Amino acid sequence: MASRGWCGWVVVLAVVAVVTVPLTLRAQQDRAPGDDRVVLFFSPDAPPSEKALRAIAALLKHRRDLALDPVLLVADFARLAQEPSREFQNAIKVLRELAGDDFALALYNERGLELARTFGIERLPAVVLVRDRRAHVAYGAARDVESLMRCK
Repeated sequence: MASRGWCGWVVVLAVVAVVTVPLTLRAQQDRAPGDDRVVLFFSPDAPPSEKALRAIAALLKHRRDLALDPVLLVADFARLAQEPSREFQNAIKVLRELAGDDFALALYNERGLELARTFGIERLPAVVLVRDRRAHVAYGAARDVESLMRCK
């Protein structure tokens, strides 16, 4: 492993602090497994589009009983030392606005990994609507997220 100068470690620590200090997935941990919710799986390399986030916001507005559980999946922690893309930064900003005080996010989330396996998540970003103990999965595009509103 190549040696990293102190500047590189400062950047890594700053990114970790920015992403983790305000966050922990409280919403996901406090809810019972059968509770209705929207689980958003994404990564720094595959953030949800602005349109998909608007569709999620509309779904949450339409169904006020749903909770939002964002799950950040990081494959390469070394990449966190790089400046995140504008799309990823915007996604984090919108997610904070949507979830309010309940917004929490972890860099490593075992429960999130377990949920991804349980729901059979094959690619990112992905949105899962859990309703009446049934899961409905949509990948990527806003129209797919909007289709979740019609799930019974």
